[in-house]
Amino acid sequence: MLTSHWTQSNAARFPILNCIALDYLPVQGSSVPCECVFSDAGLTNTKCHAHLFPENFDAIQTVKGHYKKEQCQRQHLIAAQ
Repeated sequence: MLTSHWTQSNAARFPILNCIALDYLPVQGSSVPCECVFSDAGLTNTKCHAHLFPENFDAIQTVKGHYKKEQCQRQHLIAAQ
């Protein structure tokens, strides 16, 4: 990545600029992934599931996230064949 190369080679020359770059460059340019997470959580946390413990809710969301990621990877593999 160009940014990584720049920060490695110029960090000593521009220490403040390097810190600023490391703070702000990793920020996502879109809120879509975050909105998807909240939307997905809203589907899990319905009135009939409101009695879930926070630990169980976290576990369900984690499993759902892994499942969706694997499903997307499978679709990419099938499309590449």
